[in-house]
Amino acid sequence: MDGYLEDDHLDDHNALLERFRAKHRELDEARQHVRLYAVLDQGGLTAAERQLLGDLEEQRGVSLYAGSGLGSLEAVGPVLLAMPDVRNIEPLTYSGFADGDSAGERFVRLLSLAKDHAARVTWIWTPHAPDVLVEHLQTLLHASLGTDGEDAWFFFYHPSHLKVLHERLPEATRQYMFGPVHAWWTLDARGGLVELAGEGAPVPSAWSVLPIPADVETALQRAAMPAQVHAWLKHTRMNPATEYSYNRQMAEIAPLVERAHGYGLSRLADLATFVVYGLRYRVDYDQHPHIAALLADTVSQGTPLAPAYRRVKAGVWRELAQSARQRMQARAERERYEDLRESGHIRLRARLVNASGKPVRDVYFDLYGQPHTDRQFLGAAIDDGVVSQKDVVLSPLPGQKLVLCWDDLEILRGGSILRTPHKSEVTVEGDVPPHDHSGLLEMRFEKYGQKVVMRRDEDTWHNAGRGRQ
Repeated sequence: MDGYLEDDHLDDHNALLERFRAKHRELDEARQHVRLYAVLDQGGLTAAERQLLGDLEEQRGVSLYAGSGLGSLEAVGPVLLAMPDVRNIEPLTYSGFADGDSAGERFVRLLSLAKDHAARVTWIWTPHAPDVLVEHLQTLLHASLGTDGEDAWFFFYHPSHLKVLHERLPEATRQYMFGPVHAWWTLDARGGLVELAGEGAPVPSAWSVLPIPADVETALQRAAMPAQVHAWLKHTRMNPATEYSYNRQMAEIAPLVERAHGYGLSRLADLATFVVYGLRYRVDYDQHPHIAALLADTVSQGTPLAPAYRRVKAGVWRELAQSARQRMQARAERERYEDLRESGHIRLRARLVNASGKPVRDVYFDLYGQPHTDRQFLGAAIDDGVVSQKDVVLSPLPGQKLVLCWDDLEILRGGSILRTPHKSEVTVEGDVPPHDHSGLLEMRFEKYGQKVVMRRDEDTWHNAGRGRQ
């Protein structure tokens, strides 16, 4: 188990685990009956993954295909697994989680599997018993596709399908499908949690068939296309994706498929061609004027993309190859800033400079407007003229506020001490560091106020004249 966790960031696992705990608490406080299930898609599981997950029959997994007309495919179809009370699962450590077989350990193994291959596992929060839930889910396997009204087996449980169905189905159909659950959760290719809300309602009377309108069918096909391109590249051994795990490969492939759709490409072979070149020359290679013009011409004429690419002069591809690293670095920095803006905070070192003329005690700050974020403690006792440092704090970004709190100490006549508490909203100034833990947050107590500056690195702190404080 430890080796499996080492492939991912432990902090990410614990953050996900805490979100599961919080959801359970939220439902419990609302006096909702809570059951948590995992839906595991067994199709395509590797031998190592099967060994990791253990015997599913011993775990009392219930097949969604049993008695549905797909019974012969039970061994490779989806199975519903009851999960433990996640509130009882302790935060994970690299050495503290053994290869045991408790319910908590099985839950974490499924979480790790989803972090590696998001299409394998989804989670359902519901008030219903497993047999009741499975009976409802089986009614979703039979769909009428809106394009031609043809009845078909419908693999609704794929994560890419679930998101589209939740967003695009007519309200009555959406309520039929998602109404009996409190929520249906999936992970995206980057490991982010996708939370699809339900209502925790009673299971409705069974529909004979699930109607899928034509526009929803089109959206489903488009959402499934990155996985189809991945499978095509794997089958033809043309997948040059740089990352090993399925999720990381999909994180590279999906944006390229979306860009290809933007040009009007729709045939699988054309999408795969666009992706192969994108993986080689990086995601924005199509912005080169020659390539952009070629794409426009190819789409307008309806001709295959691969022969058109083969006619591109070698100098164009050489130019793209030479600029790939620089373009990727610029793109990575843009994406990081976007992620930081979305999260609203960053981890880095903090340095506290007391130039106020008074000792300060019990210094801490809270992130403004984020009451659920942990309080950041900086020091219990910092005398005047002292520079104190803390290795890691969670700080808001430049331009955002934090709430700084501390006590002033003043020695009165007779030796008694007056302790005065203070609270101040301070706007963070400065620049965002290039990487987590690489920058420095300077928090300066001066005679007439407080100042908080985020610096990109140690050099900018010294250059600002702080090095001798």
